[in-house]
Amino acid sequence: MSTAATTPSFPRIASIYGAGIGPDATEVELRLAARYDLLIGGLRVPDDKQAISRLNDKLSRLRELNPGIVVLHFAASAPYWTAGDAGLPESAYLHTTEGERIAGWPGTQMLNLSRPEAVEALARAVIERSAPLALDGVFVDCMGAGFDWWAVEIESGKEVAIDADGDGRPDEGAALDAAWTEGKRALLEQLRRQLGEQAIIMVNAQMGREYALPYINGNYYEDYVDYAIDERMRWARVLKLYLDDCALPHTPTCTTINASTGIWPEYNATQRLPYDECCDLLEEGYAHLQRMRFGLATALMGDGYYGFDLNTRWRGQHWWYAEFDAPLGRALGPAEEAGDGTWRRSFEGGLVVVNPLPKRVHLEFDQRRRDYTTGWAGTRAVIPARDGRIYVPVG
Repeated sequence: MSTAATTPSFPRIASIYGAGIGPDATEVELRLAARYDLLIGGLRVPDDKQAISRLNDKLSRLRELNPGIVVLHFAASAPYWTAGDAGLPESAYLHTTEGERIAGWPGTQMLNLSRPEAVEALARAVIERSAPLALDGVFVDCMGAGFDWWAVEIESGKEVAIDADGDGRPDEGAALDAAWTEGKRALLEQLRRQLGEQAIIMVNAQMGREYALPYINGNYYEDYVDYAIDERMRWARVLKLYLDDCALPHTPTCTTINASTGIWPEYNATQRLPYDECCDLLEEGYAHLQRMRFGLATALMGDGYYGFDLNTRWRGQHWWYAEFDAPLGRALGPAEEAGDGTWRRSFEGGLVVVNPLPKRVHLEFDQRRRDYTTGWAGTRAVIPARDGRIYVPVG
């Protein structure tokens, strides 16, 4: 596996599941993808060796364009298995008390992570899928501690009695949670041992992720900015989790936090909706600028990456905003809370302020600064409620 040659400056922007790079990617596609500092999945990986070689050539070109880019393969989703995958014993699947398999995310079936054969199959799949590719590491989805209750028959909503231990009786929740956490820990242990210390391992673990910390380079805080916006979680709690995981023992760090539009399309919208409705969704989503800025400024309080997209049901947009190009450079120190309730962090190229409060805040600076978003310049500014701004120095 490759290793990124340089440490990216700030802002550090991630493309989440939307790289779109395949063996026949054009130079224009590569230049657009090279704007990102982290590509999490979304590669179009072919089956034959010649095409894989061409894909690796494209990845090499990406690194010429952006020497600091990190490319991770979306190698597996822990509780899911694609129905067409071969070589998996029946005992590795999760069953109901009636002996039926349980569906997970649309098009997949759930694995029984309490069974070692399921964990070994997942580890083997990750290694086999990533080995031929010129990658920096792998990303494993759905690695939150405990049993993936939310994933059970997620599309059908059908109620099922889970029987992971095969005794014919419904399992207790605590036993399932413990077994699943241990299965995910064993998976990460196997991956770290087989991939080596230099490989980057990133997970989508979030809460209860302590079991994963000894093995990973980064955690994906999926939709956590949205939780703060919707007041499902205190912003201070979100920030602490994110900052803690920006300081993991394995380096380089690739912890990422994202925000999304708050728009909820139906599953597989691109296949189910007319194309003009899809276009309308994307245009409406792109215009949620305040949510984008609030997430970006939150991410800039730490040393991680940031992504903004439509929704967890439809990621991978190639949206780009002027603020992503702000020439912040290196951070001059950690983020600090100000007396007015805002948080601030200084960079070589400017000052980032995030306002997590439900009210606007008046700011005063010790020098003239320009709001990178609006162009307003002066020694005073107003930052709206739950917004973030980049202020660059001006003469």
